[in-house]
Amino acid sequence: MDPRKLTYAQALQLHPTAQAQAVAGIDADTAASWANDLDFVAALHRASLSPTERTREIELAAVEVETGVTLARVVEMLARMAFFDPRLLADEDGNPVPLRELPAEVANLRPWKSIGLVIPRPLI
Repeated sequence: MDPRKLTYAQALQLHPTAQAQAVAGIDADTAASWANDLDFVAALHRASLSPTERTREIELAAVEVETGVTLARVVEMLARMAFFDPRLLADEDGNPVPLRELPAEVANLRPWKSIGLVIPRPLI
């Protein structure tokens, strides 16, 4: 990311727009082009965080790296579970399809498998 984006984001927290642009060494056109830039929006968000919030974000990022569980993956899995076609669970007579015969799109809806968790079977 262009370091001027972070400088500008931090300066916007303290100064009016024109002064923040001067601090970052950018012109108004550059600042306007960054308005919808996701890197800049993220930098602006980070610049507005308190030290405690910044620490929490760093800790959360570490957990995401360690576990592979991210917000995007959770949302994707929830969407897949919410919007799959339940007719795939039954044959044409309405009887349940045996688990080993489920289509891949249904069989892959096991979120615990996609993140590597092992769910113990009940003892009873």
